[in-house]
Amino acid sequence: MSDLFDRIVRHQVELERAKAGEARRITSTVRAVDSQIIDIISGLPENYTKRQLDRALARIEKLLERYYTTTVQQTLDASAATVVDFETDFATETLENFLSLPDEDVAPSNKSATLSRVKRQTYQGKRLSTWNKTLYRDKYARIQSEVRNRAVAGEDVDSLVRGVKVAAKKSNSNARAVSDAYVNQAANFSREDVYNKNPEYAEEIVWSSILDSGTTLTCGVRSNKRYNAKTKAPIDHNNEWGGGPGVIHWGCRSMGIPTRADGKTLVNGKFVDWDSGMKTAVGADKGYERGDNRRDNGQRYKIGTAKNKLKNQQVRASTDYETWLRRQPKSFVQDTLGVAKAEQFLNGGVSLDSFVVKNGRELTVKELNRKLKSG
Repeated sequence: MSDLFDRIVRHQVELERAKAGEARRITSTVRAVDSQIIDIISGLPENYTKRQLDRALARIEKLLERYYTTTVQQTLDASAATVVDFETDFATETLENFLSLPDEDVAPSNKSATLSRVKRQTYQGKRLSTWNKTLYRDKYARIQSEVRNRAVAGEDVDSLVRGVKVAAKKSNSNARAVSDAYVNQAANFSREDVYNKNPEYAEEIVWSSILDSGTTLTCGVRSNKRYNAKTKAPIDHNNEWGGGPGVIHWGCRSMGIPTRADGKTLVNGKFVDWDSGMKTAVGADKGYERGDNRRDNGQRYKIGTAKNKLKNQQVRASTDYETWLRRQPKSFVQDTLGVAKAEQFLNGGVSLDSFVVKNGRELTVKELNRKLKSG
């Protein structure tokens, strides 16, 4: 059994749980300023004027800018520092235990330098500090719109306060995406820094995609695909690196598995193929029906929280996402891909590669139909 693969898959689950904890922390932080915003609006006189309302909104804008660029940013940076510390140790131990021989030394990584690099890197085209600024701008825009619309309608201060609460609730939920991005960025670049310092042990990266209904096709088509660790060039396939596991799209849960050349890892002192073991998937249980992969609020159950007609499945590590998905019942595939794409996938014999373009973006149903018609 490949102990390395088992370790990575388990770590994927742990990282998802860590992200959930960090998301709760940042959500709590962004909510903390809401009471001050409400106090500003509540302080308006009963017969407030447009000028008084404008001043109140200007105070709110300055408050949000100061709060997000200091308190919220500090919370995000503290989260990144914690992740860098843990992931650097994880990556180093991975190389020591599974990819280097007893007489070989693994070069250490500078955690402080790694953290600085994480902060400088872009995520989906922008630095994470810039994405944080979009949070307060979005929050202010929503609050301003709600308050002004109610004021134009001649509503009282209590109604304006209710508008603030509605706008803040919608905006605060966006903080989770930025929090997840911070964790992903810190985790992936921490491991990459360790691998880059030890190129003789981490020569290739295998793309590990979680096998459940929440995995995007962007990562699904890259499942088990190998890449050159240094150049990120695809090995024996045409799917671009695209930023890598955990970074290629918002909310990505994939991880990279380091291996020696030709996908080899060490087990009991001998080099074996990385996919010689088993891994966990979350698929359909008996009696699965449409919608059984979702919570009451509509969110999908993910690995580590499998319930409600879902079950943990042990499959060979060599099983990629497409192979696994074809083994699931039709209702599960429909929940995962949508009815139209499930029909093409199951009955039309269309591979998952056909559902995405070269950079990994998933095609719409109309785009897919045009692509299939054109041959």
